[in-house]
Amino acid sequence: MDELQMERQQMQTELSRLADVCRNESVPDAFQTFVAGIPTLTKTERRIFDGYAAGLRSKEIAEQLDIKDSTLRFHNKNIYEKLGVSSLKQLQQFVAILNSGSGSTPDSAPDEK
Repeated sequence: MDELQMERQQMQTELSRLADVCRNESVPDAFQTFVAGIPTLTKTERRIFDGYAAGLRSKEIAEQLDIKDSTLRFHNKNIYEKLGVSSLKQLQQFVAILNSGSGSTPDSAPDEK
């Protein structure tokens, strides 16, 4: 158990270091676009975003929300556009950076239309 905790601590330290590097050197404008876009997500998009932020896979999110894969892909496209990302990998990287800096993601999603 101690070995597992030590490994987890090392991973968190490395994540924090990488987050600092990304925040300072990588693509600050893209990250700012990402952060600014989070409050513009609809309730459904935010639930999907939060699922990804929690480390869930696409299939798990679709099952949780009781939606088809095609519906999830539709929402993913809208999420990516609003957040200025081009892939799930980039979204997850920005979430990691965001969480390492503040501990949470911005709240508030507009009402569904």
